[in-house]
Amino acid sequence: MPDAQIKNLTILGHSGVGKTTFAEAFAVHTGAATRQGTVEEGTTLCDYEPEEKDRHHSLQGAVLGLESGGSVINLVDCPGYPDFISDARASLMAAETAMITVAAPTGVSFHTRVLEEMAREWGLARAIVVTKTDQDNVSFEETLAEVVDAFGDRCVPVVLPNADGDAFSAVVSVLDPPEDLTGDLAAALEQHRSNLVERVVEADDELMEAYLEDGEVSPESVRETLPKAMAQGSLMPVFVVQAATALGVDAIADAAAGWFPGPGDGQPADGSTAAGDPVEVPATVDGPLAAHVWKTVTDDYLGRVCYVRVVRGTLKSDAAVAVAGTDRHGKATGLSRILGRELKPVASAGPGEVVALTKVEAFEYGDTLVDAADPEPVTMSSVFQPSPMTSLAVTPKTHGDEQKIGEALPRLASEDPTLCLRREAATHEMIVDGMSDLHLQVVLARLKRRYGVEVETALPRIPYKETIAASSDAMYRHKKQTGGRGQFGQVHLRVKAVPRGTGFEFKNAVVGGVIPKGLIAAVEKGIRETLVSGVIAGHEVVDVAVEVYDGKTHPVDSDEASFKIAGSRAFKEGMMQAKPVLLEPVMNLAIKVPTRFMGDITGDLNGRRGRIMGMESKDDVQTISAQVPLSEVQQYSTQLRSITAGEGDFAMSFDRYMQMPSHLQEQVVAAAAHTDDSDE
Repeated sequence: MPDAQIKNLTILGHSGVGKTTFAEAFAVHTGAATRQGTVEEGTTLCDYEPEEKDRHHSLQGAVLGLESGGSVINLVDCPGYPDFISDARASLMAAETAMITVAAPTGVSFHTRVLEEMAREWGLARAIVVTKTDQDNVSFEETLAEVVDAFGDRCVPVVLPNADGDAFSAVVSVLDPPEDLTGDLAAALEQHRSNLVERVVEADDELMEAYLEDGEVSPESVRETLPKAMAQGSLMPVFVVQAATALGVDAIADAAAGWFPGPGDGQPADGSTAAGDPVEVPATVDGPLAAHVWKTVTDDYLGRVCYVRVVRGTLKSDAAVAVAGTDRHGKATGLSRILGRELKPVASAGPGEVVALTKVEAFEYGDTLVDAADPEPVTMSSVFQPSPMTSLAVTPKTHGDEQKIGEALPRLASEDPTLCLRREAATHEMIVDGMSDLHLQVVLARLKRRYGVEVETALPRIPYKETIAASSDAMYRHKKQTGGRGQFGQVHLRVKAVPRGTGFEFKNAVVGGVIPKGLIAAVEKGIRETLVSGVIAGHEVVDVAVEVYDGKTHPVDSDEASFKIAGSRAFKEGMMQAKPVLLEPVMNLAIKVPTRFMGDITGDLNGRRGRIMGMESKDDVQTISAQVPLSEVQQYSTQLRSITAGEGDFAMSFDRYMQMPSHLQEQVVAAAAHTDDSDE
């Protein structure tokens, strides 16, 4: 299908604003569905996963490939929870336009601002969809004022409701208003039409010149320039819908099919050559294939399903394709258009089309698919995905399920770039990292449903480290007589602290051969094993230097095992005499919240032993930079949501290790001793 006949829209907005209901009404309007399902009954095309039906919320992105006005319109219905923002971010790679959805009763939320900024930074055109204007005590003009305050005066209505509240029964076009209108509505239409024209002419120099000379431009000129104005960002058209009754959906469908920008209207996609040089990839049928894998899911019958946006060239069914920049390759099997969970096979897909491939284990999220024979493949730029912020240690409820977990969780992680599975070397725990407790709860529910594996969860152990704050001398004599050959080894050593980050240093200062070199190696081995297991709380020992300077041997009873034990015990005694301390991991936090929560956040951080490093203000959003010990923020996503009623966002990264306060160290050491006693 030609480029101009394809339009791709991603529907973004906070949870509960009616995105899925709007998508469902759109599907009914285009004839893709015969009746409108509801979120409450679990009958929508987009929310088909059991976890979504149980929670009555979208938890993953869903695609509806619809036909309207001679165009194929692909709608991507994205989750509204910030916890599942990965699919919202990924959908930017599939769309030209972001439909920013705002519920009139609640207005523009913090998360909605984040989503709009995200779409703007990726270069998408944006439109505003105002929902739930039929509710009591709602004013469209007041909601519009809030939208303009949040996103600028580029937000101009192209339709207006004929009334507020439950009297809302029709939408009126700003571009083609009825001639018989009078009163306040007629005045509002005239004002908004003037604003609309001013925003549109900014996108075209010739049209701007004509407007400045004549004070007016033709409706035809305005319509012709609308796609350009949207693509350039000088116009964000505002629509109003009552999705449950499909009121206003036809106006959006007509606009999307008629004058929303298509794949070729915006800037070419960014990519890079095999040599790493930047290159633009235009949306043209000419040229070799470049297609972006922007989402993957796992189906019981179809295996891995890849959602693909064709950027350039043509993707043909069963064609041999390769992953740019790798040695992975495969076939474009099961090429299909998408309607929720239903796939409709097609022979090929051209630039701008959003399609699915099935049974393609070789392809992953973010891959660029190219012709297998392309001598100069390009790699498409992928959207940034945030790092996971919440962690759980998982163990199988059923003995023997370790292997199942090891196979199933990586499959789930392959579908979600904000989900990570790792083995923590310091604590030997299996850790699942995600965006929040809710995110991980949904993941573990899928683990049980799909793979029959149940797990027990706990907060991960903090990977403390042990070191010393002073120096000491220590001696240990290992002597054991069993009736036959005995064991004997005596070691004298010095222990001292070294600068943070040095690690471990070992020096053999023995003179005169009082300890043979072969047994010196055993001493070092015993010490290194103790470094791993720890001395005061079972954590790795770092930043110490050990010098072995004396010892004794027995001509018969001394062996490697004896000196390994003697070295380990002498080191432990030296550590205990050198003021052992615990080091705790300290994290960098960047917290974004509405200004009204700044005092609550800073006060809370102070109570968590946090150190405020800086603050930055932009509009009504404050970004607070802080450093906080990991033990204080293991569940910060839940705590931040509680403080801000869901209006906050944060990023966290490791900074350094820092000495722990003595009273808290005593608690950790006591807890470790209690655990050791319990194990015995």
